[in-house]
Amino acid sequence: MAVGATEDALNARRMGIIAAKEGSYLGFNVSWSPVGDLALNFRSNVINTRAFGDNVDAVNMYVRAYHEGVREAGLATCLKHWPGDGVDERDQHFVTTQNSMDMESWRNSFGRIFGAAVANGVQTIMAGHISLPSYASELGVRASCPASTPASLNRDLNLRLLREELGFNGLIVSDATGMVGFGSQSKRSRLVPLCIESGCDILLFPTSIADDFRFLMDGLDEGTLSHRRLNEAVLRILALKASLGLHLNRGRLPDERSRRICLLPVNMPPGPMRSRGAP
Repeated sequence: MAVGATEDALNARRMGIIAAKEGSYLGFNVSWSPVGDLALNFRSNVINTRAFGDNVDAVNMYVRAYHEGVREAGLATCLKHWPGDGVDERDQHFVTTQNSMDMESWRNSFGRIFGAAVANGVQTIMAGHISLPSYASELGVRASCPASTPASLNRDLNLRLLREELGFNGLIVSDATGMVGFGSQSKRSRLVPLCIESGCDILLFPTSIADDFRFLMDGLDEGTLSHRRLNEAVLRILALKASLGLHLNRGRLPDERSRRICLLPVNMPPGPMRSRGAP
């Protein structure tokens, strides 16, 4: 919100550079940010201070600038929370939430934000514990999931809307699976393999690596998780690692001499990237 209040995308780019450099010093190679949501409901305590604003064009500008900063510092880019948060005032940490927009409104807002990020080469998208009931209504009898199913467990939202309609070919990661918005849907032993089968390539924050691995293996044996989806997820993870050069040891911690965060000068392209005519 503070960056959005400056009305200058340069600050979003700086924020991306700082986040990525600080993360790389700790050995991270992906940043699960920024929020590409819209602050449409002031009661949404999850989003109201985390979003860049409520204007689609402005949010697109800041997201693009942030991603350019992250790329400059060498980390993978991400956008969340698919299919768009900030409409429901409830909190995914405590309950599954809902994006109640009709599909025309969604495509003119969140659809544009995620579509622009895909066109600009975002590498990962985080699926939230958020449902989009109007998409199930649009699909009608073709829908494979109930309208209340959150994106982290919804193959229609991930494989049809995100991959087929928006053309995203990167990696889908679930939001934190310790949230009640995820865990309230069923037993974790069923949800873990279902999350991957439903289009997520990475399940974020295992509660127990040993237990969740066993749940995946059991899901394969029971048919909840297909080998096709598992292999596809592994391939996307390896492709992302390769794109970052991790197989070439580019993921090593920076040398002490390079551990400096330099804010200026930052090369900003001319044109719509900046909303003010700053020198």
